[in-house]
Amino acid sequence: MDKFLTKYKVKDHSKRAVYVSAKNRARSMPQVLHEDDGILFCSICNISIDHTCKSTIDNHLKSKSHLKRKHEIDSEQSSVKVLKQTTAAKKSLVSGSAAKQSRVEVITDWIKACTAADIPLEKSDNPALREFFHKHVKNGGAIPQSSQLRDSYFSDVYENERTLKQKTGHHC
Repeated sequence: MDKFLTKYKVKDHSKRAVYVSAKNRARSMPQVLHEDDGILFCSICNISIDHTCKSTIDNHLKSKSHLKRKHEIDSEQSSVKVLKQTTAAKKSLVSGSAAKQSRVEVITDWIKACTAADIPLEKSDNPALREFFHKHVKNGGAIPQSSQLRDSYFSDVYENERTLKQKTGHHC
């Protein structure tokens, strides 16, 4: 019986960099990546990327969809005769605001879905659900913990829904 028991701890062979922040990853490639609220985003595709695993970032940068969008942006830049500095400044502002808008849209849609289905926002903290968001939902990594959902976003979503129902004649 003793021969089946292991005497040594099994080491976690995960390739995740625990001490590397999204901001550090964004600094390594400022033209392609940016960080917002601790979440790493691809500036070209406007999607969130897991910053703890470098291979995830590398795989995204080699993906067909990323390369296609990058090619489209490069062709747009070459067709427009504008100074490179002005174009780069405008592009970073536009992609940053588009990413922020996309992030807020994902969060508000998640809150609406949870309230419509009678799902407590605390379910967003479940590790399995978080992993599902990161893996299968575009910008799923942008959905914050339940406390931030309640404190920062819920009241805005509630007010928007309430005014919409008042305008259409439905009562809360």
